[in-house]
Amino acid sequence: MRRMRGNDHEPDAMFSYVSRQRRVPKDHPLRPSAPWSTNCSASCRASSSSITTCCSAGSSGCIVAVLSCANRDGAEPRETEATVERTLDRLRIVALALPAFLLAGAALAQTSAPPIATPADVATPDAIIAAVYASISGPAGQPRDWSRFRSLMIPGARLIPSARRTPGATTPVVWSVEEYIAAAGPGLEKQGFYERELHRTTDAFGAVLHGFSTYDSKRTPDSQPFARGINSFQLYNDGARWWIVTIFWDAETADKPIPAKYLSR
Repeated sequence: MRRMRGNDHEPDAMFSYVSRQRRVPKDHPLRPSAPWSTNCSASCRASSSSITTCCSAGSSGCIVAVLSCANRDGAEPRETEATVERTLDRLRIVALALPAFLLAGAALAQTSAPPIATPADVATPDAIIAAVYASISGPAGQPRDWSRFRSLMIPGARLIPSARRTPGATTPVVWSVEEYIAAAGPGLEKQGFYERELHRTTDAFGAVLHGFSTYDSKRTPDSQPFARGINSFQLYNDGARWWIVTIFWDAETADKPIPAKYLSR
């Protein structure tokens, strides 16, 4: 095994330079710090898995740490270069896969199991719809019962307001449960908000139920309504309880009044 001579490397080719070194000089600017040496000396035997662990344990000098580990046991330059390539391949795979893992984690957070519901809240369609209205209603300054609200929703449930962007046109905004709480919650709690059902029509088949629930909204229980509209509820019964799958709503406007058939008792 030959030793590196002073002119054995090309200064403009880092990989050629470092892969042909037998050892990294102590005063080399890319030499890993003490934690690298400690981590590598105990477990690194020029195996790619151990080296990857060493590389992920520090903040800099990863390539040189790999070379130091590989050379510690007297690996030939060609073996060291192969070790670097294997390690970099693994790190590239991790870098490419990381965004997918983050997206999967976000999806999992949004579809994780909800809190256990109070049985009475989910026993019937009437009960679960009433629980939705109750959980979002309350005086100014009072936190809403978001745990109760979450317990009514099936994993992956959606809440969809029909927002008016321009006169005569609306655009649906699709929220997850957590997005709805983050977007609407602060306003409900700050100003005071009470919503009640005025009328409902229902169609059902098997485990599926659709409820067209007319509502009005007030700042206090005794004040005049400042808004009216219709909440379109999609419900599902799994044999043990009812779930909210979707709430899709639109507000009444001067040019879009609620039809009389959705207001009469």
